Amino acid sequence: VRELARMIKSAGIDLENLEEENFDSPLGYSTGAADIFGVTSGEFGVLKLFIKMNISANTLFHFVSQRKFLKDILHGKLIPRYCVEHFEINDYLKGDVVIPMKCFCDIPLSQIYEHTNTYGKFAIGFTKEWAQKVGITPVIYIHNQSPQIQDILPKLGKNFFDFCNNNLAIKYIKPYYGKMWRNGKLTKDTCFYNEREWRFVPKNSQLLNKSTFEKKKDEYQNSLKTAPISFMPSDIKYIIIQEEINRSKIINIIKKSNFFADSQTKESAISKIFSVEHIHLDL
Repeated sequence: VRELARMIKSAGIDLENLEEENFDSPLGYSTGAADIFGVTSGEFGVLKLFIKMNISANTLFHFVSQRKFLKDILHGKLIPRYCVEHFEINDYLKGDVVIPMKCFCDIPLSQIYEHTNTYGKFAIGFTKEWAQKVGITPVIYIHNQSPQIQDILPKLGKNFFDFCNNNLAIKYIKPYYGKMWRNGKLTKDTCFYNEREWRFVPKNSQLLNKSTFEKKKDEYQNSLKTAPISFMPSDIKYIIIQEEINRSKIINIIKKSNFFADSQTKESAISKIFSVEHIHLDL
C-alpha cells in the first residue's frame, strides 16, 4: 500500500478531485459464450445447439450453371423451365414426366460448396418468407416402402404418363434416391433428399411426356417466359459465385441492371456477393 501511495503521489494524481468515469475492461467484453455453455449443459450441449442451428437455413438457393442465367435473374427474370423428372420407385411407378418448375435448395451456406460442383457454379439465395408468399413449397420424398405407395398403386394403369396427368400431386413428389437426366443420359443413383428441395410450379400448367417435349423443346420453354416469378431486390439474401474472378463481372451486371432502382439498392446487392472459394475456406 505504501509503494502504491508513493507511485500515485509521484505521478501527481489528485485522488480527491478526479472526475468520475467508467471502469476499465482489461479482459475485454463478454461474448456470451459462458451463458450458452451453462444453459446447454457444457460442450455436448453446445455441439447440439450448433447442429440444431445449421440443419436448415432461412434461405433457399437456386443454382444455375452459367453466368448469363444469373444475369437474367439479376435483371428480375426468374422464369420456370420444363424439367424431365425420372421415377423408378418400383416396377410400377416407373417412367419420365416433364414438369414446369423452378427448384430451390434448403441448405445452410456452409454446404454451398458441394452443390455448386453438382448443380451449377452460380447461385442466388432468396428469403423463405418470400418463397412461401409466391407458392414455393417443399417437395415430398418417397421410396419403395413409403406408405404413400400403397395409395398410389391402385390408381396406376399401364401408362405412367396418364397416371401423372390424372394425379397432379406428382408435381411435388420426388424419389428419395434414384437417377436423373443429365446431358441426354441417366446419371448414376443419387440421394435426392440431400437437395432438400423446394419447388415452384406455375398454376394451371400442363405436364408433358418426354417424347412430346423433345420434339418442340424450345417452343415449350419459351411459353413459360410470359409468367416469371415476381420478386424484389430485398428478397435476395445471397449472390453466390464459384470463383473470385467472376466478382467484378457480377458487380458490373448489377450496376447496369434497371431492376435495382438506385445506387443504394445496387450497393446493397453488391454487398451480398459471396464466393464459394471463401465460403469453403471459412466455413
